[in-house]
Amino acid sequence: MTRRDKDIQKQEREDKMRSSKYNESYVRIKTEAVPKYLREGGKDKRMIRIARFRMGNEMRRGRYWEDEERRVCRVCGAEEETWDHVLKRCAKWKEDEKEMSLEDILDEGGGGDEWIRGLIGIREKMSIEEGGEKGTCI
Repeated sequence: MTRRDKDIQKQEREDKMRSSKYNESYVRIKTEAVPKYLREGGKDKRMIRIARFRMGNEMRRGRYWEDEERRVCRVCGAEEETWDHVLKRCAKWKEDEKEMSLEDILDEGGGGDEWIRGLIGIREKMSIEEGGEKGTCI
């Protein structure tokens, strides 16, 4: 494969990513090189947790194959779970957490891990209160 072919394929991947409606936040946090939290290594659970949030796996909006009621916020249940909702409108979450931007939470250094763990903890708490089991929120 020629260098030109590789460049064309890279451009096509980036165009697809930019036009994705299910993970629009990724464009804001994408890095050219391997993110710092992955280069550090040695912290498996932390790396997996950060990667899942950076890739959009932890926001239910991307689950287009599921019914609308399964895509609602796991904390408040009021509307579709998106970054915008969790950061700006989720009343139950905002009571407990300081305000942070998406870029701060998902920075390449993994600096938002404490915030992410807090969200996971509240999701688990809400799940248990509703009769679910611990761990069903992840």
